[in-house]
Amino acid sequence: MLRLPKNLLGAHTIEPYSTDQTVSCHEKDDYTILSFAVEAEDYDEDEGSGWLASLVPIRSELMHGDLRALYLGWLVGVQLGEVPGDDFEPPLPPQLGKLNGSLDRLADFLGIDADLISATAEHSAQERVSVPSAEQIGEWVRGLPSAEKDAIITRLIAGDAPHLSLQVRRRATLEINGGAASEPKQRRTAGEILARAEAIAAERKKKEAEQRAREQAARERAEAEMRSKRLASLAGKENYLWSAVDKLIATRQPRRYDEALAIVWDLHDLADLKGKGADFKSRMRALQRNHSAKITLIERFQKAKLLE
Repeated sequence: MLRLPKNLLGAHTIEPYSTDQTVSCHEKDDYTILSFAVEAEDYDEDEGSGWLASLVPIRSELMHGDLRALYLGWLVGVQLGEVPGDDFEPPLPPQLGKLNGSLDRLADFLGIDADLISATAEHSAQERVSVPSAEQIGEWVRGLPSAEKDAIITRLIAGDAPHLSLQVRRRATLEINGGAASEPKQRRTAGEILARAEAIAAERKKKEAEQRAREQAARERAEAEMRSKRLASLAGKENYLWSAVDKLIATRQPRRYDEALAIVWDLHDLADLKGKGADFKSRMRALQRNHSAKITLIERFQKAKLLE
């Protein structure tokens, strides 16, 4: 819940972004009370304290005319189905594709899908309204009617309008820049935004799958290269390797059986590489006859499909 000066952010500005639950406001005395709400099953107090801390800059941003927080509140209503699909989006603030830390935290707290934010950011202006220079402000002030300038100065000196300076600065910025940020040529409906978010998600998942496939192919190439180098280093040592297998089996230790299995795999691949598969099968049949009583060993070789 945010308490904002009504003369800086009135209910008439917030209402286009309001939904049934996620964004609401009401005016009380000289203030506008703005509320964000979302149901979160895994909400805890620690997360809540972090959220409250993030409200501080959001309040200041809203007072300075940055309405992105309001749009995010409306957007979560779209995501939750509170906004009818044929409803048009409210005024689109600039820089929705460049959320700062506090707004990023707000989006995370509200649980807004990143693809949905990307869909809205496509139509959001990339640059903020430019900050006017001192010369531009001076020219704007000189253009004000004398009575209006006198009233502003009187209220500033009297101190009865604590937010008057900010209010006048916002007005000057908008008028110097030719009014509010321009709206997109055609505002989209909530349904159109959701459909675009789905398309973005599909494209993103496709690219991620392609990247995973490229990474997997690279890993397989690297593994194949390493395997090829290993087999090349073992070529001509087949008799030594078969002898090592016999010694490992003779220990009758299951851990040694695993070592023997790894060596037999090397011998299998070496035989395939040299076209001596028949010789390998003959050696394996002899191994099976000689060690048929070693049930654990035979089961290991059968499971590895090294025995017929």
